[in-house]
Amino acid sequence: MDNTNVARLLIMVGMTGMLLGMLTGCHDASPPSFPAETIWQMQSIVTEEMTEHNVHGVIAGVWVPGQGEWVYAGGLADTQTATPMAIMDKVRIASITKSFTATVVLQLIDEGLLTLETPLSTFIPDVPQAEHITIRQLLNHTSGLFTYTADATFTSTLLAEPTTEWTPRQLVDLAIAHPANNAPGEGYAYSNTNYILLGMIIEQLTGRTVEEEVQTRIFDRLGMSASSFPRTGDCAMPGAHSHGYWPLQEGGFLDITEIDPSSHWTSGAIISNVIDLRTWVEALATGQLISPAMQQERLTCRDTGDGITRYGLGILQYGEFLGHDGTLPGFDSVMYYLPSRHATFVILANTVGAGHAPKDIFKRIVAILLPDAVAW
Repeated sequence: MDNTNVARLLIMVGMTGMLLGMLTGCHDASPPSFPAETIWQMQSIVTEEMTEHNVHGVIAGVWVPGQGEWVYAGGLADTQTATPMAIMDKVRIASITKSFTATVVLQLIDEGLLTLETPLSTFIPDVPQAEHITIRQLLNHTSGLFTYTADATFTSTLLAEPTTEWTPRQLVDLAIAHPANNAPGEGYAYSNTNYILLGMIIEQLTGRTVEEEVQTRIFDRLGMSASSFPRTGDCAMPGAHSHGYWPLQEGGFLDITEIDPSSHWTSGAIISNVIDLRTWVEALATGQLISPAMQQERLTCRDTGDGITRYGLGILQYGEFLGHDGTLPGFDSVMYYLPSRHATFVILANTVGAGHAPKDIFKRIVAILLPDAVAW
């Protein structure tokens, strides 16, 4: 496909995205559209960042009360078949999964089954320093535990054999074979290991799988019918979905759509789409599924060290925005909600390379629509 045809395809997909967005990307029956010039600006930002980051496809959803609503799909969901990206395509949302895992833990605290200060040793005593690591520290990444995703064996296996099945215990063992980043509670260090341990704790407390708990406690209650938490061995993406691509050092891309969910489990296995993520980030930021006291705890954030981002209990605070982001081989996503304006932004990409296209798209669109909220 030559460059002229690609450009035509992007424009065609973009117009389709605009029309579908007016029909599906809303809570109201007749959502207002942004002015044509603003839509063109936002579409141009997506196209430019796709080119800059060498991304195959992007889905963007923007909802700003009093200004407009816009949902857009650009580029390709499948490069081999030249299938255009579609608004309702599902993607792997990677670490956005952590916000779901954390919510289940906070619900269990509301139910009196544990507290934020309960030590890890109550459930998994053989982890180093388990008696000094609390549930709070697992949730806000101050446990000090090494992230298993930085282990060379894990990384090489994931890229060479992405359908490899892992047990949670194997992932934890990979992590604790490495020295801790810091003593418990003495520093922030983002670690997927924290959330694997939280998944193990959920299953100990409930006697059910985490997949079942997330389905009944969150997806079903919020009507998130496009979202799923696949089980170990279920590597295929369900329904209409985008493929995921990983750039190769020798050039070209690896289609890494099929990944065994056990490789990221409660730290990153959930599948969703732009509309469901709008529902979720609004519920997350406003505390719909937990008590006011737990929501206050969730929003008690600490600096991550970059001068902009703060992390709470399974939630990111980016400037004034609340939400989360997520990256794993093949997929890159951000979702943010601005409480003061009730504005929501969800950006999904199907290629991971240098930098993060969704975050750059989000920042540039916010700068146009809500310049007073820019903190970066």
